[in-house]
Amino acid sequence: VHGGFLYQKMEKQIGEGARGQELYEEKKYYEYIQYVKSLCKRKLAAKLFDQYNEIFVVCVKQIAKAEQYELLLDIAQFYIGNYSKYPRDFDKSFERTMVEINKAMDPEKSIILLTKAMQAMKNPMPKLNILLADAYLAKKHLVPAFRLYLSSLSVPSIKKGLDEIIRLGNKSETDLLIFRTVKELIITDAKVASELLSLYEKEGKNYPLLHFAGFILETIQTKDYALYKHLLESYKPSLDRDPNFSDDFNSIAEKYFKQSLKPVAPLNSLFKSVMGLFGQPHNT
Repeated sequence: VHGGFLYQKMEKQIGEGARGQELYEEKKYYEYIQYVKSLCKRKLAAKLFDQYNEIFVVCVKQIAKAEQYELLLDIAQFYIGNYSKYPRDFDKSFERTMVEINKAMDPEKSIILLTKAMQAMKNPMPKLNILLADAYLAKKHLVPAFRLYLSSLSVPSIKKGLDEIIRLGNKSETDLLIFRTVKELIITDAKVASELLSLYEKEGKNYPLLHFAGFILETIQTKDYALYKHLLESYKPSLDRDPNFSDDFNSIAEKYFKQSLKPVAPLNSLFKSVMGLFGQPHNT
């Protein structure tokens, strides 16, 4: 679609002159961007948010078509700045518009853009998490990519990130990598954890730790705390591979069973600790 035609569509809606179209056709892209910003500011002042968004999306498509990626980043940052001022009015369109912008970005610019977008967000927008994670993954930044995939709670996205980590990592640690991920997800959302575990089981990943994860999910479903504790004891040799597991399993116990695996300090010891905070000796 010719850039001029797109701009005519925008001009027809907002009743403005043809100056923007002329600038675009003359390849005066910086001036074109400034013109569009002035139109957007007028629409914001009048609280015409739908018109503002249509102007913006048309502009993004044209600048992307002209391969003016630095200007695209500039206009996107202008849009994000306005979102932070009017989040309630933009919430419905912000994620959709950012997805549109991101299509024209290379991974490096995508990371800049989406990081700024997420800093401005007032409400969670999982699609942006996934897009930013994809950009990090494309640049082989595995840790931030995987953290974002996890926070999205999208099982296909989490698996995509985890599969890449497994591919590049130590093959002897595959079971531990999958188990750690499932365990982290159990703390957040047992249903998502169960779905991810099921995908790996269907692929024939029959590791003892994954069987253990399945048993843990069953105890959560049946609310069987005694069996949960028994499983922790039975699988202790495998779990000792990671000393950080104990706190995580305590978090699971507290969330799903309202119990703590940590021993409660005797009252007398607790009283001594409190007195010690105030520098006062306690005589028994």
